[in-house]
Parts: sequence; structure tokens; C-alpha cells
Amino acid sequence: MVSCKRFSFRRVKIFESLPSTQSTAKKLRKPFSAVAAQRQTKGKGRFEREWDSSRGGLYVTLTVREPLGEHFSLLPIAAAAAAREAIHSASGVACAYKWPNDLLWKGKKISGILVETIILGKTIWAFIGIGININNKIPFHLKSKAASLQSICGKKIRVEKVLDALLGSFSSFYGKYRDGNTGALLNSYRKGCKTLGTKVVVRSGTRVLRGVAKAVTDEGFLVVSSKGKDAVIADGTLRS
Repeated sequence: MVSCKRFSFRRVKIFESLPSTQSTAKKLRKPFSAVAAQRQTKGKGRFEREWDSSRGGLYVTLTVREPLGEHFSLLPIAAAAAAREAIHSASGVACAYKWPNDLLWKGKKISGILVETIILGKTIWAFIGIGININNKIPFHLKSKAASLQSICGKKIRVEKVLDALLGSFSSFYGKYRDGNTGALLNSYRKGCKTLGTKVVVRSGTRVLRGVAKAVTDEGFLVVSSKGKDAVIADGTLRS
């Protein structure tokens, strides 16, 4: 995939160790920059969940700045599409999406994405944290739920190769997203989303909904059919 020169990442900082690439990126706040670490001591995922961040994995935060717009809810999906493309390009592993933006291989988690924002006037800063299990050792208690690219491929994968592929694929997907060319992105996401058609339990705030994942809207929200009615979920924790 060809990267988009308008949104290429020219500032890339790689640290041996950080508490969190997210917190460092927020402090630096440089548009179209990347902050990566070989390990994190306080890595986190969505809803403040701990993200195991031992050496051998890719832990990176991409920072973008853009005007507030109608497509912003699709940014996590664009990031997931970029990570999926990068993983396949660097390792040959084909992942499926779990709504909203996890990447799975045979039901095991390979990558997770956290998008955090700061709104200043009519401008939004987005900090896109991406974690990919590459050569890192998966903790014993997570082996039934997660896998690494090394364990799948039977050989080590260069972390730098995945990072380079990710920066290129994200700049391309982000360019299409900024231009409003979201149709192809959504169609590809829907085809690759293993959540659709399955029974799910969704927790959104204090609400718990049980039903069947029916569709993904043009905003990237999940439609769940429950008790004869359709509910649209903008964000939440999903169990299938």
C-alpha cells in the first residue's frame, strides 16, 4: 500500500522503555509524529485495562491533528485497518476485526487500539495507541486469549518492519479518511469483521445488552438486534 505524502510521519521517536507511549505523546503533542517504546511499564488499553507490554512487541502512539468533522468516529476503524494491513504485509498473517478495533487470529488477540482525544476550539488532537504482539512472550494466563506473530509464524518478525509498514499504511488510510473516502474502508471492515452475525453481550456505560450483532453503521457504530428491536452502540465492551 502506498503511503499518503500529505500525512506522512516524519517525527518518529523510539524509546527503550516508557511508562506509556500515550502519556509521552500527549506531553510532546507534535502533529503527525510517532512515539514508540520497546516496552511499557504502565501500558493500557480501552477502559483503562492493563496492556501487557514486554519486550518484543510493538507499542506506538500516532498523533494527528485535524478540524472537528463528521467522520471522526471512523478514526479507530481507519487505525485498525492500517494495523491489519501492516501485520499482513510484514508477516503474512491475516487478522479479523473484532468490533470496534481489536485484531484477532483464530479468536486470539493480536492487536488492540486505544484512541484518546483533546479538543481545543475547533481542532481535535487524536492520540492513537496501537499495540501489536510480535515477538513478546504472552503471559500464561492470557495464552487462551492472545497470540504473537512469532508463535503463529514460527519465527521472529522484525518489529521495525511492522512499524515501518504501519506508518505507511496508516498514512494511506488516514488520507482517504480525511478526504471522506470512507465507503471502501467500511465495506472492507464489514467483510473482515468476525463480530457480525454472532451472539454478543455489550456493556456500554451502565447498560448491558444481549443480542445478535447485525451491522456496522456508516459511523462505525454496532447495530445489535435484541428482543425484536435494533439498538445502535457507539462504544462499549464486547463479549461474544
